[in-house]
Amino acid sequence: MTDDPAGFPLGAGGPIGANPSFFDLVSRNRPEAVKGLSAPHGGADMAHPHGTTVLGLKYEGGVVFAGDTRATEGFAIADDKMEKVFAADDYSAIAIAGAAGQAIEIVKLFQLELEHYEKITGDRLSLEGKANRLAQMIRGNFPLALQGLVVVPLFGGFDQRRNEGRIFYYDATGGRWEEDDYRATGCRHRARRRGALGPRSGGGGQVLMAFMPYVPPEQLMKDRSDFAHKGIARGKSVVGLEYAEGALFIAENPSSTLHKISEIYDRIAFAGVGKYSEFEDLRIAGVRLADLRGYSYGREDVRARDIANGYSQALSTIFTQQMKPYEVEILVAEVAGDSGRNEIYHILFDGTVTDEHGFVGIGGHAETLTEALKGTYQTLTEALKGTYQEQWDLGTAVREAVRALSSAEGREIEPASIEAGVLEPSRPQRRKFRRLLDDEVARILSG
Repeated sequence: MTDDPAGFPLGAGGPIGANPSFFDLVSRNRPEAVKGLSAPHGGADMAHPHGTTVLGLKYEGGVVFAGDTRATEGFAIADDKMEKVFAADDYSAIAIAGAAGQAIEIVKLFQLELEHYEKITGDRLSLEGKANRLAQMIRGNFPLALQGLVVVPLFGGFDQRRNEGRIFYYDATGGRWEEDDYRATGCRHRARRRGALGPRSGGGGQVLMAFMPYVPPEQLMKDRSDFAHKGIARGKSVVGLEYAEGALFIAENPSSTLHKISEIYDRIAFAGVGKYSEFEDLRIAGVRLADLRGYSYGREDVRARDIANGYSQALSTIFTQQMKPYEVEILVAEVAGDSGRNEIYHILFDGTVTDEHGFVGIGGHAETLTEALKGTYQTLTEALKGTYQEQWDLGTAVREAVRALSSAEGREIEPASIEAGVLEPSRPQRRKFRRLLDDEVARILSG
């Protein structure tokens, strides 16, 4: 599967599975964005700020990094309020020394590398893996190091597998070593192709030709549509709805590892029904698109509408040009950061995209779900008008969504089989998505 011509990075990163590296993704799709890791003209003669000394040390509960706030340019102080210690993720940090501009760019890429890996794989990279990945990025900076733009950071964090703090230091070539107690740095991959119509030898010297019967376009589209509908109907349904504190996606999913509901970006979430491998392919593509746009422009420039349009174009191309359409329906939601309204987009297997308001049900029982939610949602919303809270709270939203799913399935759904995720604008973290744990779902349903 290749990248979409409009720039939508659809498909796996290799023959099997997706490459979870954001740095490799940027290098392949936006090489101009990492030009800074190749030598500029006149690099050796340019005056540039250098970060001075940083220090890292281990203690019983982890590691500590510190540094002064000065950046020098020759013999002059270029900046006396420079930040040199950065959180790489929740369990690791990086302290920079050397060419300040280059170092900060590597830090920015490294932070996105770890976040991208976590969103693609659903797991954190090990501390050893983080240290090795940083070494590869520093090695990519070597042409600049030969011109004087040396970057020699300290990296460390709490290794959850070893249950201890660890510190790593580097040289300009990307060499990596581990320190036992403390460290300071600063003051650097053909079978013969058979055509659609190919002659071959037959008995009596006959030439046999492949034959493709004519199918009217409208019949072809109908057959593909019926095929996709049947595949989607075999899967469990998903409900998406707005509530007072944000947006909720909820589904029946007995698996605790093969998720239907996931994070795409800071304020954006994804839900899919149908063939797991296909909507997982789309989820990964959405994460890649969002991370690329956020890195190339700004985090606030990543919008659910653009991702939904990307999905729409990709699915439309697959539906019209490939023999087999994707057997998927997906939802993309974004919560507003201010007084703006939340957005929920529903994208069908043929690329049709609609902007939903309030609630939506997708999957095999979509019509039944939508009807069940419509009456309940409107009734309860009308009852809340004029009160301090004119929308459902989270508990009401979860209970009514599960009740609608159970009604559509014709049986009671156990709390342990419920997968739920919310986007909460009030969360202090930049990333507003969180999963509802089994205990929280069970507590809400029993209330």
